[in-house]
Amino acid sequence: MGLDANVFTALVMGGGLGVGPIEETVSALQGLDFDCQIITICGKNKGLFKKLKAKENSFKKKTKVFGFFHEVDMAMAASDIMVSKLGGITVSESLARRLPVITINPIPGQEMYNAEFLFENEVGFKLKSVDELNQTVTRFFNAPQEAKRLKEKIGHLSRPNAAGDIKKLAIGMIR
Repeated sequence: MGLDANVFTALVMGGGLGVGPIEETVSALQGLDFDCQIITICGKNKGLFKKLKAKENSFKKKTKVFGFFHEVDMAMAASDIMVSKLGGITVSESLARRLPVITINPIPGQEMYNAEFLFENEVGFKLKSVDELNQTVTRFFNAPQEAKRLKEKIGHLSRPNAAGDIKKLAIGMIR
């Protein structure tokens, strides 16, 4: 992906449709006081993609901008933290990858419930606005032991083999 494996990486995305405060989030992260790089996935939001792609080389931080992206798992694997809306697939993938998630003002309904689940289990961050973002990311960056503990906690909560487990259960029930 053209990233430095030794530099803190934030993944910013808004699902397949590229919704949410993506542009504001990417702009805010440019103000972090430490070296970092940003992966931005705009999904099918072509207007957002064009706008951010045009700025890609002028950002203060190394920022990679992608449109609809089939390798989200690879982007998650390269990241230390993710800022995203919390659809079911995103939550499942982030848990399987042990990737801490920040969500900003989640959409009422399923995404709010997903945010509350992560927050209540102390494996994610729920913010009211982008204004709180850099403080949260900086706190996470400056506490590597806490970040390690958080990832371990995510590991206890995640179910990366859930599909296979369901298959075994279904076959067992049929027999």
